[in-house]
Amino acid sequence: MRRLRVVTLTAASLGLLLMLLSITAGRSYPTLAAPRLDQTSSGLLKEVAVPLYQVIQCTLNTTTTIDYLGNNHSFSYAADLADYSNLRLAYGDVPTDPIQVTPDEDYFQLGNTTPGYTYQVEVSPNGTGNYNLGIVVYNASHTPIITDHNSLDGNSASVTLNVDDVSSYFFKVSQISAYCTGGTYDLEVDVSAPPGADDYEPNDTMGTA
Repeated sequence: MRRLRVVTLTAASLGLLLMLLSITAGRSYPTLAAPRLDQTSSGLLKEVAVPLYQVIQCTLNTTTTIDYLGNNHSFSYAADLADYSNLRLAYGDVPTDPIQVTPDEDYFQLGNTTPGYTYQVEVSPNGTGNYNLGIVVYNASHTPIITDHNSLDGNSASVTLNVDDVSSYFFKVSQISAYCTGGTYDLEVDVSAPPGADDYEPNDTMGTA
């Protein structure tokens, strides 16, 4: 009788164990997702290089004064678009130790454009990585229409504006990455006329003669 009871108990235990195994096998457990294959390495670099929360500041080691254009840091005080050298975005008084300053944005205005003409604007830092520059072009309504704001394509920036009307345009130059040591930069403007254009146009009024 005792042997029969032991066999019966063992059989019941095996049955319970099989039931638990069948329930466990039917459940699904979370797994780690595999890396996305549709995201290229260049896309990852862009996300790392220019995060949305980034605060752009320049480290100045020596006292730097504002450049000769003065307060051309808004649409209202934009300087005339022309060739310039030794412009500064970052300046400040450095008593002893280096200081952190927020760089300005320089604005330039191109007025009374000639239809059919092409305006190419390039900005380049004068030092080795002292600035990483970008340019945004705005129409007369201050709406951005052209941008070179890639911080990974070198420290210079350039834009080409093909004009089909008589209007005003604005060009904003700014520092676009967190690394900056101040110093100066140059701005160069190249104007191209369409084939067969009159080099003296517009000169149909006394004001444009």
